[in-house]
Amino acid sequence: MKNVFAFTLKQHVKNKKFIVSTVVVALICLILPFLIILLLACDELSDEGSGNNAKRVFIVDEIEGNSCDYSVLKDLQGFEALTFQSFESIDSALESARENQGSIVISLTDDEGIIGVTAIIPDNSDVSYSEAEQIADGLRANMVLIMYQKLGVSDNISSLLPSVSVEDSDNSGESDAQIAREILSIVLMFVIVMLLYFMILFYGQSVSTSLVSEKTSKLSETLLLCVKPINIIFGKLFAISLMGILQIFLWIVCFVASFFTGAIAAKAISPSTTMLPVLLLDNLGALSRVFTLGAIIFTCLTVACGFIMYCSIAAICGALASKSEDLSSTNSIFVIVLVVSFIAVLTGGVASTEGAPLWMSILPFTGMLINPGLLVAGKLSFAVSLSCFALTVAFSLALMYIAAKLYKALIFYKGAFKLGNLLRKKHLS
Repeated sequence: MKNVFAFTLKQHVKNKKFIVSTVVVALICLILPFLIILLLACDELSDEGSGNNAKRVFIVDEIEGNSCDYSVLKDLQGFEALTFQSFESIDSALESARENQGSIVISLTDDEGIIGVTAIIPDNSDVSYSEAEQIADGLRANMVLIMYQKLGVSDNISSLLPSVSVEDSDNSGESDAQIAREILSIVLMFVIVMLLYFMILFYGQSVSTSLVSEKTSKLSETLLLCVKPINIIFGKLFAISLMGILQIFLWIVCFVASFFTGAIAAKAISPSTTMLPVLLLDNLGALSRVFTLGAIIFTCLTVACGFIMYCSIAAICGALASKSEDLSSTNSIFVIVLVVSFIAVLTGGVASTEGAPLWMSILPFTGMLINPGLLVAGKLSFAVSLSCFALTVAFSLALMYIAAKLYKALIFYKGAFKLGNLLRKKHLS
């Protein structure tokens, strides 16, 4: 197996197409994210430079309760230069805002106890989107002052300002880590599903093509004289899988380096930016509590094992094909299994509001796609994850064994292909 592994890996790595594609994609991953983040930061900086245009805030209050005096908000930081005025409807507020430069409309709604704050910029207003969003965020953060007036708690709302200040608690770090865990688990599941889908499609076809090419060149008969079929399948599978994993790992490292380098540059250009890359950079402490070394290693092992399992299915398809023209039909098995698992995970696992069912984690075809994200989110115990991983390993070995048997049987099989004849012991011995 070692000789087959070394020969296959050497042949693929030395291929010019492989070298060119690896270098080109690596450069794209290094340059493109950095440029996109940098351009967004510059665009945000230009918006900030043209900011401070808001002078009047026209509020349409649809929340039940007492009328409010919004001038109390002028005591808050960032609201000192604003003038607040109430309107009965959005249409009347917009009509007045169009006649006054530097005006925006804020709509306050109550949907079964959920307070909504929506900023509306009139057509001819010179208020930027980021400035309007900052005002809306400020109102959301201090909505308690408005609700005090709605309930008629106090006539002197200004005296309540100290009592609504937000204080840090001992559990804030845990809360941040939990929020980061939830968000990253969803992102991780989407990323792993999409990444593996394209990895399996590309490298799985490489496995089946490699097996068929030797059949057409009659090299397989020579190999079988000195190497067992199981060693041929194992060697080729592990060589192509390792090549794919290392190539994808290099691209991911380049992308992450470019992503965080861009975040550092964006923060230097616009310190007050709220871009996602900068927020992730600022919350690396919370992320470190989410990603433990054990979870990272186990996630990588699960992804690698699942990738090899699907490549084993591709090896079966390659063993069934006697020539290159047959691959289009035999590969349909591989594609159908992959697409069905992909759709099942997206609709019933990642996008489901009720969470992924247990069978989806146990079934190897879907489990290897969704288990890493569930493990990071804390929604799947380590014992269950380990059991699913062991089942995937056993299933992968079984598929490789079947591929080796089919590979040997169909080399020496004569006559028209019939599944019944193929399954007879004399053809699979």
